[in-house]
Amino acid sequence: MKADSVFRCKHFDIHQNNLVFKVGTDAVLLAYLVQKENTIKSILEIGTGTGVISLVLAQRFKDIQITAIDIDKNAYELSKLNFSNSSFNSQLKSIHTSIQDLDKNKKFDLIVCNPPYFEPNEKYIHKKHNTARSQTHLDYESLISNIKSHLNPKGKSVIIFPTENFGLIEETILKNNLYISKKWNIYGIKNGKIKRNIIEFSPTQLPFSEEDFTIEETQRMYSKEYVELTQEFHFLKA
Repeated sequence: MKADSVFRCKHFDIHQNNLVFKVGTDAVLLAYLVQKENTIKSILEIGTGTGVISLVLAQRFKDIQITAIDIDKNAYELSKLNFSNSSFNSQLKSIHTSIQDLDKNKKFDLIVCNPPYFEPNEKYIHKKHNTARSQTHLDYESLISNIKSHLNPKGKSVIIFPTENFGLIEETILKNNLYISKKWNIYGIKNGKIKRNIIEFSPTQLPFSEEDFTIEETQRMYSKEYVELTQEFHFLKA
């Protein structure tokens, strides 16, 4: 797998190319807002892309085995390269498959996903977006129902998506007899609009909590909370 560029992090490098979505804020936020718990012994990432989310989780969750899947062959090969080049290689496994085709007997304590969010008929979708960012292969109903089938009874899932899709996703989660226990409202810039939501949900009904999080204090100036959250990943200053 040829890499066109390298995104350098504190503890590993991410090789990137123009066939796979590059490292973005959504992935970094998801990987760092996932809460560490002693009950988490196994992790699945759906649609791993470059593998950045799984790499951050391997860094944060020591000795926990992480399975990263992607239906796109280019993404699978790139994530496999990035895993093999990291010091967390023993924790990580990349598999070329879809969540629909993953062995139904495999269960996980934590499932994470930065899922597709463009409708497949949008005219501006770039070729590489067709799988990574459209719902052609994985709509929300399929995503949520397959997450449920691969979660351990006391497991949980954490996903990130544009805030305008919250109503649809909440409805789909409830329809599958799952419960939202945590919601993060992600503001792109201070005093701006909510850009993304991150939610945690599970088969078990738990007390609900909600938090706000701001990425930038002003344009191109990261907030103190973003810098502090990602200080073990980025070389950033507030």
